[in-house]
This record gives sequence, structure tokens and C-alpha cells, in this order.
Amino acid sequence: MSQKLYSWLAITPNGELLRGESIGSARQQIYLRLTQLGYQPLRLKYRQTLTQRYWKATTRIALFKQVAALLQAGLPLLNALRLLAEQHELPGWRCLINTLADDVAEGESLSDTLRRYPQVFPALYATLIAVGEMTGKLDVCCQQLALQQEQQLQLQKRVKQALRYPSFVLGVTVTVSIIMLIWVLPEFASLYDAFETPLPRLTQRVLALADVVEHHKALLFTLPVSLALGYPVCRRRYVTLRRREEQILLKIPLLGTLVCGEALSYLFTLLALTQRAGLTLPSGLAADATLPYFAYQEALNAILRHIEQGNSLQQALTSHGTLFPPPCTQLIRVGEETGTLDNIFSQLAQWH
Repeated sequence: MSQKLYSWLAITPNGELLRGESIGSARQQIYLRLTQLGYQPLRLKYRQTLTQRYWKATTRIALFKQVAALLQAGLPLLNALRLLAEQHELPGWRCLINTLADDVAEGESLSDTLRRYPQVFPALYATLIAVGEMTGKLDVCCQQLALQQEQQLQLQKRVKQALRYPSFVLGVTVTVSIIMLIWVLPEFASLYDAFETPLPRLTQRVLALADVVEHHKALLFTLPVSLALGYPVCRRRYVTLRRREEQILLKIPLLGTLVCGEALSYLFTLLALTQRAGLTLPSGLAADATLPYFAYQEALNAILRHIEQGNSLQQALTSHGTLFPPPCTQLIRVGEETGTLDNIFSQLAQWH
């Protein structure tokens, strides 16, 4: 359900007029929240709908960079969030940061608060923040998180730029082919009929395809639109569909490499942070269970069982060679032998 931003005017229990902003899915939710605080709402005004595109990754990365800087300067987390909320120029983000600060002020951890907003903060954020809270190195984890997300964003931009021209060429090719099948080839079909001679098999198949396309033009245009609108809804609703989609993506040469690279970057970044924070390897692997890929989730569960049985990480990874390329297992073996797993994990994360 999409969230909406409201501005309100209310009377406090002390009789003072107070203006503020709140995020909610409906007006009744905001009214209820204000009355629970003891306020008497006077006016509630709709500002805007906060879609997924509103919560930009660049703004999110900048927020955690600022949190890391303020924590390293010695400011408590609650004060840092309040300060950032006051200075933020975007009302939706300003309201959200204030909500995070309110939850932290009530004694909740920042990681638990972030989990309430999966449309804004991916699972990696809550996981890394939880590691920082457990180890007392929240500033370091916020800084590393912002760095990793910035590198990931730059990689995504480079991939999109690289695919832009091939996508344009493919789109033009498909459009021209459809035009040929609908308007041009039927004219040639009537011309060939006048010859009364047998046509080559390939020509017959092309003309047959043109005939099918001509008689199903409505389906040709409505089917892609229906898929574009309906598939995202079905994808969110059915886990089996997402699992099947992942299996297909991993088998496609270029896309499979990109998916593995993103997953391994996520995995090794988290393992490097947990190792440097002093957590055990099984704890780091358990934290990696938030990895948003089913194949890697299942592989990590099996790897964790192998390690609990006394096997090394390198031995546990050997049976999952399709998900972990040979350089991973070789470098991890060196790291285990030399006691430098944290550096190896960091290098692997940077490499991928």
C-alpha cells in the first residue's frame, strides 16, 4: 500500500498550537496517531503520495554517510537523527527520519525500526546496522554500508549505460519486423499468389507468420502491456514465481554473471564487516541469510551446517561451485590458512 504525506495542525495537552508532518496510508491513521499522543487535531492536509521512486538510493546513501559522520564526531544516535531531520530539505524524508528518531527514543533499536520500512530500506541496511549495534561499531557499519551501496549504484549505472544502445537497436528491430509482418508482407503474399508457383519452405513460413500476426494484431499490442502491468503484481504475490525467475536469470550468460556478482558482493561485504567486528564466522553466515536470492539462501544454510560439523569454509563452498567461482574458494583457503579472512572477504567484495 502506498504511503501518503500529510501536514497537520493540532493542539498539544499544554494548549499550544503545533504544526507537523506525518506519513500514513490514510487520514484515519494520522488522526489516530495524533490522538494517541494526546493532541487535538485541528487540520489535516494531504501533501503528496510517496511512491517507490520518491525514496531514491542517492538520498538514502547520503543519509547514512551523514549518520556515520555525526556518530564519529561523538554525537548520540538519537541526537544525530533529530539533527538530520531538521536539516533535510525533502518533507517525506524529514518525516521518516523523525519517525525513526521517535522509535529509537522509545527504546527500540535502529535495525528493528528500519525493518518496518522495506520499501525504503533494503534488507541489507537492517542487517548491517544490527551488526553495528551488536559490536558497538555502528559508525563504522554505517560508513561501510554507504560505501558499498554507492559502489553498487555506480555499477548499476554503468550496466544501464552499456545496455542502452543494444536495447535501442533491439527495440527498433522488433518494431520494424512487426511493421513488415503487418503491412508489407501481406502485399507480397498476394503478389506470390498471382505467380501460381510453389514457394520455398522458408518463404512459406514467413508468410504464414505474417498471416497470424495480421489476424491477431490486437493481441500483439495488448499482450505486452498486460505482461508489463500484471507481472510485477504476480511477482510480489507468489514466491514460486520469483524463485523460477531467479533460476532462469542465473542460466542466462550475461545476466547470470551480474546476479552472481551482486549476490557475492552483498555476501562478502557482510562477512568482512562481521569478521572485523569480532563476530564468529557462523554468526556472519547467519546474518547473510537476508540475501535476497533463494539459491544463495539455500546454499548458505547448507554451508552453515557444514561448518557446524567442523569443516572449513573452503570445503563447504566446494560443493556449490556454480554459485561460488573457483577464485572464491582458493582465496578463502589462503585466508583460513593465514588468519586473514577479513581482508580476503573485503577483497572479494570489492572484486565482485
